[in-house]
Amino acid sequence: MLDYYVRYNIITVVPLDSSVYLYEKLPSDIKLSSKLITLNYSSKSPFIKTSILSYKKDQHLFIWFTLKQNYSSFLVVPEGFIVYFILSELGDGLYCLSMKDGKKLVVYIKDGILLLEFFLSDISQLKQIEEQYSLKSYKISYEKYLELYNEVWKNIKFLSKLRYFLSVDLSKEKVWNFFDKSLYYPIVFIMFLYIGISSYQAYFMQKEIDALSQTYHKLKEKNSKLKYSIREHNQQVEQLSEFAKKELSYQDPIKILVSLDKVMHKGEDAKIKFLTISPMLMKINIQTKADAIKYFRRLNELKYFKDITIEGTYKHKNGEKIYIYSISLKALD
Repeated sequence: MLDYYVRYNIITVVPLDSSVYLYEKLPSDIKLSSKLITLNYSSKSPFIKTSILSYKKDQHLFIWFTLKQNYSSFLVVPEGFIVYFILSELGDGLYCLSMKDGKKLVVYIKDGILLLEFFLSDISQLKQIEEQYSLKSYKISYEKYLELYNEVWKNIKFLSKLRYFLSVDLSKEKVWNFFDKSLYYPIVFIMFLYIGISSYQAYFMQKEIDALSQTYHKLKEKNSKLKYSIREHNQQVEQLSEFAKKELSYQDPIKILVSLDKVMHKGEDAKIKFLTISPMLMKINIQTKADAIKYFRRLNELKYFKDITIEGTYKHKNGEKIYIYSISLKALD
C-alpha cells in the first residue's frame, strides 16, 4: 500500500534517523497553526535550518524536528508518528525496537501519550530508563516491526490521522487568501476523498493480486504433480511394454500347427492323438509303433520350442505306444 502512495507522490515518510522527537504539554487545549508552532519551538531543534512536523492530541503536542527541505508530496509523515501509532495500539509501556541497521529505538507511551522516542547511544541506557520508570521494556524485533509497519497502511483509523501532516499550505502567499478562506476545506476534503478512494482501490487490487497469485501457485503445484504422475505412468507402461516384448511375446500358434508336417512325415505309421497350445506351453501326444526319439529331434529342429521333454508314455488298446511331449514355447527374439 505504501508503495502506491510513494509512487504517486502522495506521501513522503521521514525516516526515524532523520528526525528528533520532542514532547510538550500545553497549558490548555488550544489551537496551534504550523506557523505558531514553528515560531515557538524551532529554537529547540538540533538543526540550524529545521522543518517541524507535529501532531496534537488534546493538551499534548508531539513534535518531530527534521533538517529543512522542500517536499513535493501532499503528506509528509515522520516515521516516529507511525511507530507511536503502532505501539499505542499495543498499549502503554516501554518498548525497545530493533532497527534494520542494528540500532535500538526506545519508545515510552503512558496513558496513550508518547513521552520518549530516541535511539540508544549505549545499551546500558535502556537499563537506566527501566530503573527510572520502574518498568520492564518490551523487546520488538525488526521483522515484527516491519510486519506491523506494512499492516498499518491498511488501517483506516491510521490513514484518517495523516491529515495532521498535510504539507500543502494554501495560506503561504497573499494571492491565495481568497482560496484559503473559501476553498481550503473543500480542497482538503476532495484530496482526502481521492486518497481514500485510491487507498481502497489499491487495497482491493492487492487482495485480488494476492488471491490470483495463490490460485496460480496452487494450480502450478497441481499441474506439476499431474505431470509427474503422467510421466511416472508412461515410464511404467514403457517398462511393461518392454517386459512384454522380451518375456511375453511367443510364437504364432498357427505357424506352429502348419510346421508340424515337418514332424509327422507322410507314410509313417504315426499320428497325433492330442494337441493343445497356450502362449507358453504346448502338449502333444504322438501315437506310434516306432521309436519316439526321432520325433523329439524333429520338434527340436523347428526352433520354436525349448525344454522339450517326454512327460510320459502309455499303451493304446491296439498295442501302440502313445508318447506325451511337454514343450515350452520360445519367446520371439
